[in-house]
Order: sequence, then C-alpha cells, then structure tokens
Amino acid sequence: MVDVSRENIVPLEAVASKFDVSLQTVRNWAKRTGHRLETIRVGRLVRTSWEAVQRFAVEDDIDEESTVIQTVKEPRTSPTHEESCRMLRERGLQF
Repeated sequence: MVDVSRENIVPLEAVASKFDVSLQTVRNWAKRTGHRLETIRVGRLVRTSWEAVQRFAVEDDIDEESTVIQTVKEPRTSPTHEESCRMLRERGLQF
C-alpha cells in the first residue's frame, strides 16, 4: 500500500513518461488482477509512488533499465491501378 507519509507520490503520467509507455498501460498495471501497481486516490486524481513502482517492477521482473518493445506492423499498401486491373483480368472479370 502506498504510504503517503513516507513515499514520493507521483501522477501516473510521470510513470508512463519514465518508462516510455502509454498512460493506458500504467492504468492497466493498476487495474490488473493479481499483483498490480499500488495507487491511491487524491480527490478525483489517481496517484502512485516511485516506491510502489519499484515494488511492482521487482515482482514482475521489470527494472528501470528495461526497454519496452513494441510491435510495429508493416503498413499495408494498396495495389496500383495497373495491379488491380491485372488481378481482375486474372479472375476473369472484365470492366
């Protein structure tokens, strides 16, 4: 549990920025089942602490030096007009 009297309270955005992940990822860490990132609510705002992030990271074998690897999809390219015409002709379609 986050101890506001002893821990450095930070917004979730700061955690996202530090680890170069989206804010939604950090929110998911806080909402997940099982071991999750500890948070506190301050009014309408949700906060955590660097100490809570460290506890979370140790439990999940994540350290501050780790790198997040994101899958990048190759952009889908549309066939050119000529390629489209050729494909239609191959399928016996005339236009």
